[in-house]
Amino acid sequence: MGKKPGAPIVSIGAVFFDPSSGKTGAEFYQVINLESSMSFGARPDASTILWWLKQSSEARSAIVVDDTVGLLEALELFLDFIAENAANGSRTVQLWGNGSSFDCSLLEAAFELADTPFPIPHWNYRDVRTVVELGQSCWAELSL
Repeated sequence: MGKKPGAPIVSIGAVFFDPSSGKTGAEFYQVINLESSMSFGARPDASTILWWLKQSSEARSAIVVDDTVGLLEALELFLDFIAENAANGSRTVQLWGNGSSFDCSLLEAAFELADTPFPIPHWNYRDVRTVVELGQSCWAELSL
């Protein structure tokens, strides 16, 4: 519920995939109780709350559900997901975000607020936006 590290996170979604083949593997999705995130000192920002209020009821319903868990439990479930699915251990996992300085940083900050070690080194952060832009550029050149 914010754009900077230290904002409360209300969900974690992840999927293992092989970039060379495009094949997807195990999936993870957990909605986190907002009050729990804030109880660790996370601070929302007004512009993000206003943005969410302007979204469709379907979009809002993805994070406003009865089946939420506390932040610490969500982080532990995420750690279990990585441990169960990372063939070569968590230190080799590449964490892709829609903006590595956004998704990855907010998730890492949530781990810090919960005083829980973050399992993925920062040098393994990857950025989806870069790949999309490169793909569009290459496709445009091929289309000429």
